[in-house]
Amino acid sequence: MTVHDSKGLNILQGAATTCYVALSPQIEGISSRYFADCNETSCSSLANNEYEARRLWRQTNALIHGPLKPQTIYDKGINCPMTKTCTSK
Repeated sequence: MTVHDSKGLNILQGAATTCYVALSPQIEGISSRYFADCNETSCSSLANNEYEARRLWRQTNALIHGPLKPQTIYDKGINCPMTKTCTSK
């Protein structure tokens, strides 16, 4: 079975740019550039949008540090030391 991403790339094709940038002697010493499909290219204007970057940071921080929802723990039947209402099933 071959797994494809949303662009229709399989795992090897999807990893090609990362491997190219990490291992290619052709781009040794190049830094702070954007690559796609094994070629240097421009990133979207959204990537340089300071407002959106801060907004994404805040949302990510809230997701990472947000409280666990007790109903998720109930559904899994896990004993939860963080709340007194969780019980093991």
